[in-house]
Amino acid sequence: MENRNVGILTSVDWNSNGWNGLPTQEDISHSNYGYVIENKITHTYLNFGYNDFPTDEEGYFFGLLPQLWTKVPQSKYLEVIFVKTKNWKDKKNYIVGLYIGPILEKKELPSVFKEMPPREVNVKAFPKDIHHLENYVELTLINVSKFLPKDKKLGTQGFNYLTIENVLKIIDAMVELNPNDKKLSNIKFRLLQ
Repeated sequence: MENRNVGILTSVDWNSNGWNGLPTQEDISHSNYGYVIENKITHTYLNFGYNDFPTDEEGYFFGLLPQLWTKVPQSKYLEVIFVKTKNWKDKKNYIVGLYIGPILEKKELPSVFKEMPPREVNVKAFPKDIHHLENYVELTLINVSKFLPKDKKLGTQGFNYLTIENVLKIIDAMVELNPNDKKLSNIKFRLLQ
């Protein structure tokens, strides 16, 4: 049971507006995603807009995790997706949020911004199960060795599978940096169940 892959760590492009609005032009020009640079557009800009933008008729909020567009995780026990990003300003990688109980579903949604084309999405969850951190978890060499399965390195082009032990270590680091975050504490409690 402990070695089951119950989580993944995947990345998105940096958004100075917290993935709750359009990125800046500097974000676009400094992206480390070829698609974003070539097309001068990103579809991850509302990944954490769950409080300010509409859900679907069933109450789900949609985001885009680019690394999961062409390669779908092969774990039937997927309970959590952690979202990491590289801040182009300080060149450091951070975990910035998570999706609990994610459902992977590709589709296009109309943009909530009239100047933007339809938004490609591939993950959904209920707003109560999506969380953007106030204080991000920096991915240092030391904590990456704790957060990832033994002998695994941080994925650059793909994603990393995580065991329950890895998931709990990441959640603990999040809680330590965000001790007054009641939603995060509730998420940790639900994951422990």
